[in-house]
Amino acid sequence: MAHAIGQLTSLADLPGIVSWHIARSLDERKGRIVIEEAEFSDADAFAAFRSHPRHQSIAAEMARISDWWIGDRLS
Repeated sequence: MAHAIGQLTSLADLPGIVSWHIARSLDERKGRIVIEEAEFSDADAFAAFRSHPRHQSIAAEMARISDWWIGDRLS
């Protein structure tokens, strides 16, 4: 889990990210849960983040080791 958190944390310096928080959930009743909370400057920045090679590489690694729920929204 520490490796996964480190990998996700390393994405914080990508362009267009306004805030980026990665943490392990304190409530482990449903297993070990990593929380990823991010804010992007706009929808274009989010799209650029999703297509960034470093994000795609880490996302592929997470897909191999994780089962997750994802929620994205625009404010």
